[in-house]
Amino acid sequence: PLLRRIMTGLANRSSPLENLSMSHCEFEDHCVEGIFSFFKDKPEILPRKLTLVSHCIGHDDNRCSIMTRLLMCQACSLEDLTISDLVPSDDEMVDIATALERNTTLKRLMIDLTNLNMRAYDRIRLLLCDTKNIIATYNSNHTLGVLGYEMRDSKISSYLKLNKKYSDKRLVAA
Repeated sequence: PLLRRIMTGLANRSSPLENLSMSHCEFEDHCVEGIFSFFKDKPEILPRKLTLVSHCIGHDDNRCSIMTRLLMCQACSLEDLTISDLVPSDDEMVDIATALERNTTLKRLMIDLTNLNMRAYDRIRLLLCDTKNIIATYNSNHTLGVLGYEMRDSKISSYLKLNKKYSDKRLVAA
């Protein structure tokens, strides 16, 4: 019944939601899947700001799949994503970084990065500034300006600062 009421409310919208917070909700995984499937079918109402708690985005091995699918959606207008109480595994963070490769709207991703290994940090560095050639650097993600609650990697911190300072990716690539 709750999911049906949410879907009915969303179906009547024609403009993007400004903010969607699911931080105090206890939804089953299929309900969250239903909400995000709805956004995929009606991308013009995707929220600009989304707040989730870890139990809202799935459990066990598949808990980041909903979020990564949302970030990969071409019509995604999400600018600010906060996921409380989620410490992603290295594989999940690699999946999130991969999902952000073509995302041009997300400016702020608040997620706990304290327990990542070098492989995950390397993938994040590559996402923000792929230096294998000038085209790869140009096509890197130059939108994301804030990542995590505390950044311990100085290269990633400097890439994020550049992204915040220069919104034009031609300047960052230069």
